[in-house]
Amino acid sequence: MNIIKKITVLLTASFLIFMAGFGCKKDAPPPTPTPVPTPTIVPHDEKIVYTFNGALYQIETDGKEKEELFPDSNSKWFPSVSPDGWYVAYWVFSGGAYNLWIGDFKKNISYQITFDSAGLEASTHNITINNSPSWTPDSEHIIYSRYGDIWKITRDGFNTEALTDTRNNISPAVSANHRLIYSKIEGSAYNLYVRALYGKHDTQLTSYTGEKAVSSFFSPDGKTVVYNLINKDTVNIYKFNIDSKTCLLYT
Repeated sequence: MNIIKKITVLLTASFLIFMAGFGCKKDAPPPTPTPVPTPTIVPHDEKIVYTFNGALYQIETDGKEKEELFPDSNSKWFPSVSPDGWYVAYWVFSGGAYNLWIGDFKKNISYQITFDSAGLEASTHNITINNSPSWTPDSEHIIYSRYGDIWKITRDGFNTEALTDTRNNISPAVSANHRLIYSKIEGSAYNLYVRALYGKHDTQLTSYTGEKAVSSFFSPDGKTVVYNLINKDTVNIYKFNIDSKTCLLYT
C-alpha cells in the first residue's frame, strides 16, 4: 500500500484542530479544558485514526470503512500512530486522571503504560494545543508531556525517563532524523525549542513575548516545522525552516 507522507499529518492535524503560527506575532483566551479529536495517519495503510466522543476510530482516506478501534468504556483522546504503522498511542481519561495507552493493531489488543493519578495540566488538553504523544523513529519509545516536562517511555511501559527538568515544557514532537521539538512556557509566551532527541543543549527557534507557539510537527526530512501561533482570539499556522531560521505564514 502507499505510504502517506508525514507532511500530510502535519497539515491535516494542524488544520483540523484549529492550530496556530510563529515568529510573526499574536495572545490567547482562557483555554477550554476539553480534549478534542486529533487525526493521525496510519503509515503502512491508507487510513486515518481519530477520536469522536471519546471513542477511537479508523477510516479509509476516501471516507469509507469506518471502524471503532479497541472498543471499551474508556474515554480516548489525542491518538498518535507509530512510524511503523503497527501501534497507536493515545490518552485515556478515567477516574479523573489521564494516562497513556497503546493499541496494538497486530494483536488487536490495547494496554495501559502510565499509571498517574492526576489530570493533565489545563494548558495541554484544550482546543488549541495538541497533546498527542510522539514516537521515536524506531517505534520503540513514546515521547510525551506530563507535569510540565517531556518524558520518554518504552512502548511496553518501562524505563520512564525525563528528557527535560524545567517544569515548563509541553507539546513535543520527534522527527525522523532524531530531533525533538517542544514548546516552552515563558510567562505569557510559549516559544519553540529544538534539540537532539537525547541531547541536553536547546536551540531556541522563536522569540515571542505574548503569543503562544504550540502544536508543532516536523516535515519528513526534519528541516521544517509546522506549528500554531495563538494570539488572543486568533490561531494561525506557520512554517519554520530550522536551518535558515525563517518562517512563513500559512493562514
